[in-house]
Amino acid sequence: MFAAMNDSLENSTIASALLPILIHRGSGVGFVQQKETGGYRVVSWNDYAREALRLCEYLRLQGIQAGDRVLLLSENCPEWGIAALAVMNLGATLVPVASMSTARELMAVIQQSRAKFCFFSTTAQAFLSLDKNSLPKYFAWDLQSKSPLEKITLGLALSEINPSQMKSEATAVLIFASGTTGNPKAVPLSHRNILVNMKDSTESVDADA
Repeated sequence: MFAAMNDSLENSTIASALLPILIHRGSGVGFVQQKETGGYRVVSWNDYAREALRLCEYLRLQGIQAGDRVLLLSENCPEWGIAALAVMNLGATLVPVASMSTARELMAVIQQSRAKFCFFSTTAQAFLSLDKNSLPKYFAWDLQSKSPLEKITLGLALSEINPSQMKSEATAVLIFASGTTGNPKAVPLSHRNILVNMKDSTESVDADA
């Protein structure tokens, strides 16, 4: 997939680079999630991209703007990537938190990052242990439901791709990395940082299969 990217990424964002490719791939199988209750859920490339654009519109309606920070705590799932693309497409900054984090660690990141909105998995232990009254606006999804995001995206229009016209120098992700001493410190990564790594990877790994 990434081999189809334009060689010039200087003015690209992650969403503007990836979303057109996902849409172009259409109804092909993009993701398969095994359900704990049995069976599998299949998500096409096109549905994945369209859900990200609807979720982006949802965030805009919640008042999230370019430069705001949106926290994401969930197990690995299609919705993780959908939420990440939605956040970055809006020009906001994604703040990912490991799903095995403790409630104390999670709350520290929420406070330090000054997150304006949060996405949680309902099965993440840290989320279950939080005082919900102390949180900013949030949505929690149930990974075992048929359409985990449908409750908030159903009927919404598709957002434009890169509506804020963010540039590649903008911060895409804010990662809180913990060292051997002290509290975790924020490490910002720009769209360019990530896209250049992705592009370089395609020279060694065939990602088009």
